[in-house]
Amino acid sequence: LPRLSAADPHELVKATGSRSITLLAELLLISALERTECRGPHYREDYPYRDDVNWLKWVVIRMSSGGLPVVETVPVPLSDYPVQPAQRKIIPHPIAP
Repeated sequence: LPRLSAADPHELVKATGSRSITLLAELLLISALERTECRGPHYREDYPYRDDVNWLKWVVIRMSSGGLPVVETVPVPLSDYPVQPAQRKIIPHPIAP
């Protein structure tokens, strides 16, 4: 990507889109590695359980002033939602061995 260039405005749009998609993929991978559990379509063989005790959280990524991603976790504000989890526990993922 550092050598990506564009000869005209049409190619510039494509190049900018390529950079954005690459950044999105990188940030998605960083957030997936941060979450040490399985939840919904997110599955990790090394953590085959859904962990409501430790992971009822959102993973938030911000870019630092130096341009590097900073990962934070924020507890889900359960009081804001009418449907509450039945019990906070650790549950095997449906496709776990």
